[in-house]
Amino acid sequence: MDFLALSPEQQRLAGIFFDHFYNRILHYSEIAADKVPVPFNFQSPEGWKALHEARGMKQTELVHLGIDQKTVPEYHTLHVFEVSKPSSRNEVIISKNSALFL
Repeated sequence: MDFLALSPEQQRLAGIFFDHFYNRILHYSEIAADKVPVPFNFQSPEGWKALHEARGMKQTELVHLGIDQKTVPEYHTLHVFEVSKPSSRNEVIISKNSALFL
């Protein structure tokens, strides 16, 4: 499947399907503590950037990983953020996310 050839709406629908399938069916558990607590937790790369920057982080790098896991056909991006702390050293946060709407 060429994910980038899909329309934004098709990308969104594919993300919804795979998110549900992997988090709710393949990783199903009757034990609440063992459930995957991230249903429908994906955004566009721009959405992830805005979400983190609204919390004071600065995106320093974005890498399009594509569909990088054969068993999880979701398009992933890798975001690197810098966090400035007034009284201490800067920290770098690396966040791998599912991305839609490219």
